[in-house]
Amino acid sequence: MAVKVQLKANIPQPVDVTKIIAEERRKAVKVNQEGIRRDFKKTTRTWDHKVTFFVKTAPRLSGTIVAGTDDEIYNYVSGGTKAHAIRPKPTNKSGLLAFQANYKAKTIPRKLKSRKGGSSGPMVFRRAVKHPGTKARLYAETIAKKWQPKFAKAMERADIKAAARINKAGG
Repeated sequence: MAVKVQLKANIPQPVDVTKIIAEERRKAVKVNQEGIRRDFKKTTRTWDHKVTFFVKTAPRLSGTIVAGTDDEIYNYVSGGTKAHAIRPKPTNKSGLLAFQANYKAKTIPRKLKSRKGGSSGPMVFRRAVKHPGTKARLYAETIAKKWQPKFAKAMERADIKAAARINKAGG
């Protein structure tokens, strides 16, 4: 009879590094997405016109958020407009524009908020008016400037957490 020794190695389960990194980055992205959406919504809080915003992420490891809206009116306000003439529609039988004499903008350039404002004063009737244009509010640029450093730090922290998890799991 032979003497034998049997040795068994304790081999850890393989670590899915990509999955761990993706999980930690997804958490960081979600928190930042919510903040970005809130900031966009602040800019229209007092508007009667309802705007729908999208906040999307690129593929799971890229760490990219894309946010905004396709709303035409919002884009006029955010991007501004040049001076232009306003005339009544051809279907307007009176041939006159009717509007209140005073107007206070509900938004301010580079401010992520919306306040009370709108038209007030006596009614005015004109055949045409020269609108001075709208100063660009630059919402997307302002939101990007605010969130870019926060997002970069959040992604860096996510990668550090992922590395710690991978190290703990023996990967």
